[in-house]
Parts: sequence; C-alpha cells; structure tokens
Amino acid sequence: MNTSAYTKGAVAAALGNLLASATLLLYAAPQPATSDTTTALTPLAALPLSGVTVQAAGVSFTCAEQPAEASGIAAWARIVSGANTICDLTAGAAGSGADIILTATQIWQGGFVSITSAQINVQ
Repeated sequence: MNTSAYTKGAVAAALGNLLASATLLLYAAPQPATSDTTTALTPLAALPLSGVTVQAAGVSFTCAEQPAEASGIAAWARIVSGANTICDLTAGAAGSGADIILTATQIWQGGFVSITSAQINVQ
C-alpha cells in the first residue's frame, strides 16, 4: 500500500492520541513475532511517555528518567496503554538505527534508565 501524505498525517495524529497516556516498557531479547503476542518477560523498566509530538508522517516522544525494575541488555520496547498494546519498537544505542535510542542499553536493577530519542514513523 502506498499512502498519501494526508493519510500518513491522519494516522500519525491518531497514534499521537493513543500515546498521550501510554507507557514504554523496555525488554531484553527475544522480541515476540508480533505486537499481539503476549510476553512472559519481565520489563527492564517502565517509562511513562510525555512530550508526544505529531509530525507529518510520524510521532516522537520523550520519557522521564525512571529506576530500572530488572537488569539486562535492552533490545526492544513495547508501548502499552493500560492492558492494550499499541506497538513494539526496536531499542538500541546511538547510531544503531533503532526506534528508541537509549543512553545505555545495559540496564541495572535500581539504576536509572533514560532515552535520548524516540521516533515512530508512519509508512
């Protein structure tokens, strides 16, 4: 499917609304095949989303620094709103090309976790 700029903007706006009260959960591997697949993994950290900004064909956001709930190397993230999964994203260090860029991918329980950038592009 090849969508118009108008459609991409509408989808980005709808996604922005969903993210307004969402939380980013960071996980170590393995990432489930789809975002509809339940995971039994313990999240490394839970970061409430803030600063959600809608662009022409995507959404960016920030998260306040939060203490880690577990130790591990962050590889992917899931955005949830209550019991609903919104999407799964890649997570990595600067230069990795991941959707979520972390200040450090090695996370230690009780240490603080922060992201440097987060971008979801609408295709």
